[in-house]
Amino acid sequence: MSPFDEQNLAEISQPDYPGERLIACYNPPLAALRKHICEELLNVTEERLKTIQKTVAAGQLKNARKTGTRVGTTLGQNNMAKHFVLTITDTTLSWERNPDTIAREAELDGIYVIRTSVDAATMDAAETVRIYKSLANVEKIFKTLK
Repeated sequence: MSPFDEQNLAEISQPDYPGERLIACYNPPLAALRKHICEELLNVTEERLKTIQKTVAAGQLKNARKTGTRVGTTLGQNNMAKHFVLTITDTTLSWERNPDTIAREAELDGIYVIRTSVDAATMDAAETVRIYKSLANVEKIFKTLK
């Protein structure tokens, strides 16, 4: 059973933050959005890798170091390097998705943490989250005023 099964928040503690409360929140729509974005970024990255692969196969890119540099730039554009296992030689480029890193990152999709020094007697976890979310409205108002 997940700590989020009963409600979409859980209060946690961490010795690195003495005197502060940490409230982990789960947002299902945000999780779905991040999953969609990750899949899109993986697909875009693979399309870019296919372009480099064609260049290598055509003999226009004959040096593994130069191929690696180009591949590194491509993977860095969307921070996708951790999700691919690559094989680069002077004459070939191949890759496969790394399902372990993709799954590990997906487990965190939709989760965010609110950190506060306000004690639980003054404001419970649900109220803290509600106040935090209302800050978006305040930011919109300030943006309108500018």
